[in-house]
Amino acid sequence: MDFRQLKTFRTVARLMSFRAAAQELHCTQSTVSAQIRNLEDDVGVKLFERLGRRIALTSEGEVLLPLAKKMLLMREEARHRVGATGDKSCSLTVRIPQSLASFHLPKVLEQYWGAFPYVQFSFANCAYSELEAEIHAGLTDIAFLLADSLPEKHLDTKLIGSQKLVYGLCKKHHLAGRKSLTVDDLKGERLFVPTHDCSYRMQLQKSIDDSSGYCSIIECSSMETLKRCVDLNLGIAVVPAGVAGDLDERCISVPSSDVFAEVGILRIWHKDKLVSEELAAFAEMFEEIL
Repeated sequence: MDFRQLKTFRTVARLMSFRAAAQELHCTQSTVSAQIRNLEDDVGVKLFERLGRRIALTSEGEVLLPLAKKMLLMREEARHRVGATGDKSCSLTVRIPQSLASFHLPKVLEQYWGAFPYVQFSFANCAYSELEAEIHAGLTDIAFLLADSLPEKHLDTKLIGSQKLVYGLCKKHHLAGRKSLTVDDLKGERLFVPTHDCSYRMQLQKSIDDSSGYCSIIECSSMETLKRCVDLNLGIAVVPAGVAGDLDERCISVPSSDVFAEVGILRIWHKDKLVSEELAAFAEMFEEIL
């Protein structure tokens, strides 16, 4: 068992594809297959089930995967501490919605910097309209978006999780006593959505139009402004559940029972991007935290 085999195993397990792993690792598919086969011979068990064109981790593979990740992280930490990468510089530019950043990013960085303390970051909001151009130009290494799909042909996207959407209300609001809300309950209401998180706004607007109702939808570029407006009972926030957890104590969150009650989380980078070990590890840790 060596680190190269473990890295290959980790990559195949993340992508669930020998072919995709070979492309990411810049080697042939036969090399990937040979490394996995040698690792299986070393540990004495099968790590993947071959299900026609698909693969799946065996129960033994599921046991080995977190151990392999820990060993690879320990290797990176050891290399850094003894000076092998002490002079290495690396910077990643990340586009991420405010709600994901505020709720999940600190946990990811706490774990990530334990293994890659030399990596620097530039974080910014994920503006949907500019995303493809920035990734294509190399200005953004990785992006996360609250959406179920993204049809851009030049982008490599992966659905890595989801966020439940909730309505944030002041406790004084006349709808605050409901156990759940639908768009039919929102007629005539003022709705606040975060500007850079609101890829689900189209679904919200369509649901409102289908219900023959009217709502005033206001985009807020600042999450603090949005939460303050709800606190003052100026309207209702439509936000991911993580954001609702940070509402003022005078506010509450009410589940949505609409068709858009949950929105996906996409990991995005250019399909031809050379994915470094640092970038791959960041994406993997983010997915694990979710």
